[in-house]
Amino acid sequence: MFNISKRVLVRIIAFPAAIIAALAVTVITESAEVKCVRIELHGSQMRAAAEFSHCLESIEETLLKVRYSNCSQMKGELLAELYNYAASTSDKMQNGETSCDEIKIITQKEPLMLSGGQIISEAEALEIATGISGAPNLALISEEAGGMPSYVFANSSTTIAVTKAGGHLSYMLGYREVEVRRITATQAVRAAEIYLERLGIIRVVEIFHEIHDDVCIVYFAGAQAGITLYPDFIRVAVAMDTGEVLSVDKRDWLANHHPTGRDVGEPALSIEEARALISPLLTVESAKLCITAGDVFCYEFRCFSEDGRQVFVYINANTGREEQILLNLSDIVINL
Repeated sequence: MFNISKRVLVRIIAFPAAIIAALAVTVITESAEVKCVRIELHGSQMRAAAEFSHCLESIEETLLKVRYSNCSQMKGELLAELYNYAASTSDKMQNGETSCDEIKIITQKEPLMLSGGQIISEAEALEIATGISGAPNLALISEEAGGMPSYVFANSSTTIAVTKAGGHLSYMLGYREVEVRRITATQAVRAAEIYLERLGIIRVVEIFHEIHDDVCIVYFAGAQAGITLYPDFIRVAVAMDTGEVLSVDKRDWLANHHPTGRDVGEPALSIEEARALISPLLTVESAKLCITAGDVFCYEFRCFSEDGRQVFVYINANTGREEQILLNLSDIVINL
């Protein structure tokens, strides 16, 4: 059983109660004649319903993580997070703040791949953009500032950004309809790998891929001596009619990739010692070493629960702390 305080439960219950009240059907009595008034959902009510749905999903996911956690400290942190989320959501609802859009300000470090890079001219960047994309008639449409200053070029079907420092591809966005699927997902993944090899990126491993409208989106992470580097993240979209690469996003790679490799060292815990820390409610299917998105050296255990749910547990490879639990809630194809 989960030890959730009465105050948390009140908060959780109060929030849906506010929604139910907002969506209630009004009954008007007139001259002994009862008329039911049809109430339509207005924009604010629709937003409230969407936020309610999101709130329930977050609560369910957090409670599942508590269930699968084998660490009392992690359970306490998750329950505290659940309380704070439910409390803040309930307060927003009571104050009429139902907007789902929140601005998150993230402090970013200087991109590692751009440090010390020679500043290139617009003409040099245009030559690089044309060579990478093969797109004709590209023209400068803007210059991005911020942590990754770039020249941005475009034509009617392609937008491509090249960094001012070092002349690296930052991202490319292609726009076209895919007529008929002619290649398999495996072939699309290979096309993405070949494209990255052309860019000089070879130390990557496919994490998963998904298909939308006959476009295969392949997600890669860096790799070093059998260790998956999740901060070194790249996304590539491949058209499944011709195998053409339509889009690439390398910004995480540029920000986090160490050109000379990471100084990771050997894990203090063996894989057997780390596996022993997994909840007995989970069956471990596979394991590997990784650097998490939060730059923590971990064993990643791919597990399954009693009901077949896929769960990823991250155990600190040096301290044995249970750092994170992820639930696979989609139908994406996972490659480990």
